[in-house]
Amino acid sequence: MITLLLLSLLAAKPDLATVFPREADVQTNAAGLVRLPLPSEVLRACHGDLADVRVFDGAGKEIPYLIDSGDQLLEKKETVRLEIKKVQRHETPHQGAPSLYEETFDVSAPPDGEWALVFDTKALEIVRSAKITAIDKDGVARELAAAASLFRLPHMQAERLRVPISITRASRLVVSIAGEGKGYMEPSLSVERRTIVGGNDLLTLPLERLSEAQQASEHGTRTAVTFARPAGVLPRAIALSTATDLFDRRVRVVDVGRGVTETTLGAARLFRIHGFVDVSETELRLSDAWGDRLRIEIENEASPPLEALTASAIVRQPVLVFFVPASKATLRFGGGRVTRPRYDVGRLLSDISESLGKRSSEGATQLFIGKLAALGPLRDNPRFNQKPALAFAMRPGAPIDVSTFTHRAILPLVPSADGLASFTLPVELAAVARPDFGDVRVVDKKAQQWPYLRDRELQPETRPLLVSSEAEDKASRLTLKDAFAPMLVDQIELDADAPYFERAATLYAVGKEKRVIASTRLTRKNGDDAAIVLAFSPERAAAFELVVQNGDDAPLVFTAARARHVRPQLFVTAPAGDYVLLAGNADATSPSYELAAIEDTVLAVSATAALPNVVEKNPDYRLVANLTTQDRALHAGLWLIIALAVIVLGALTLRLAKP
Repeated sequence: MITLLLLSLLAAKPDLATVFPREADVQTNAAGLVRLPLPSEVLRACHGDLADVRVFDGAGKEIPYLIDSGDQLLEKKETVRLEIKKVQRHETPHQGAPSLYEETFDVSAPPDGEWALVFDTKALEIVRSAKITAIDKDGVARELAAAASLFRLPHMQAERLRVPISITRASRLVVSIAGEGKGYMEPSLSVERRTIVGGNDLLTLPLERLSEAQQASEHGTRTAVTFARPAGVLPRAIALSTATDLFDRRVRVVDVGRGVTETTLGAARLFRIHGFVDVSETELRLSDAWGDRLRIEIENEASPPLEALTASAIVRQPVLVFFVPASKATLRFGGGRVTRPRYDVGRLLSDISESLGKRSSEGATQLFIGKLAALGPLRDNPRFNQKPALAFAMRPGAPIDVSTFTHRAILPLVPSADGLASFTLPVELAAVARPDFGDVRVVDKKAQQWPYLRDRELQPETRPLLVSSEAEDKASRLTLKDAFAPMLVDQIELDADAPYFERAATLYAVGKEKRVIASTRLTRKNGDDAAIVLAFSPERAAAFELVVQNGDDAPLVFTAARARHVRPQLFVTAPAGDYVLLAGNADATSPSYELAAIEDTVLAVSATAALPNVVEKNPDYRLVANLTTQDRALHAGLWLIIALAVIVLGALTLRLAKP
């Protein structure tokens, strides 16, 4: 029903000018073909595919456009080899250390323009500092680079042998390179520049930091920092910034968020070395992201976490290409309430690029060149319809019998402007819920259900465990419990006071039956004080037992233990108010809401976070009400048997009482 309602709403074709919350005037000198770069403020407010962007003329008529994302580039590479006219070399030996090698080259200057000076060398491993000076025909010197870093580090898979320079009326260049090592660099020198038609500027957008956690890992500790990713920001790379001067860390970026499966977007070794030459690599290339968050995981091993860590997304600025009439034009954007338009001109860019790939691109530049337009100040759209985007889905479902659920929590909801709220199921409710969470309900005061979507990814929360231990024959048995049981857990961390150990161990999940979930070895190297981490697939258990084989060594003393509980995140379309969150009904059927048919539409809009109140036993719970039909029949049969037994015993008593 909701799906049909949504389709009918789309078919009604509402006034497009009312569905975008923000707008700005398009500023251009005259009518004609224009290129409009979209600034970061627009990207942050829109979807990644820019579906919620439209251009209107002065009469309110929609103007078709194509999006030049900068992916399909026409590139012309120009290379000029520089003639080396004079070379000077000098070696300064250092006792007990590598020698300092200095080389100075007097070379011809390239034509004016922006270039990259390229150092081509056969040296397998080098670290050098380069100074580049331009000399004009009058002998006046101008410094182009004071201390540019050059390096080739095979063991770190890192290389930088290019230095950007800007040439203006230079007659020759003086290039000086110096650094410690095993010999001279002996490079050949050239300059390169690439003329890119259709290539857009790169934007560096700082990302909002949401949380940071220090975790135990296989090699020591790991820092996991989560950053918000605005829907319209599709980073090609992530740039990290830190106050730590010297580091060498393995870094992984993970795509997380509602409606997505956690996926690694990129991994690399990032480093910074301050010395005679500064060497660094702090950018990491990424594949396409889909979630609304990026989690950056940094392997610290035994080192302290990076200080004052920040992250920025590097994106290629998208450009709208369209024909602007003589009258003014307006860009309206944001809101996520419309699908991407299918303009006929939208296919031109890819078709032209494919065609030019088979021929020369020399005559194609005019196809991409238009007058450069700009946006005026951004403002709220006065015609924007304030009604929530999901208003059509804000209606209750069927009523239920709340007395069949054992636990509850009051759930205050204040939905976003689009009509969506989200919350994470409390650990205490996850403990009493069914393993598939099919008995979770959100109801109002009339016991009417309110539809929700459940994220496929479980959200973690680490909590302390109660630890008790007992000695066995050459072994120790640890019992690990939480105040609430059963628990749904995917990782256990243990703190031990011994500086070194290497012991076999078996982890059991204890419930109606006890089963092995992991057979492992607990290992700590000398001087390592990191927690012992036992990771496994999510397991529901009333408690966990860890049996450690001590042999003839003293039993290990574990000073603390923690469990990482996992539970789902739910998304609800409901008006503001107090609701009741229910769980604890093993016989409930899993809910079936029409909201699932438009999951992509629902999860595309913004959601406000809700926080359930304290979990408590449901005061309306009745044991008899929670019996199944079969249970009720057995219950009635039992009472019938008891009644018959009473009658029979009464008759026997009366008979025996007669003289």
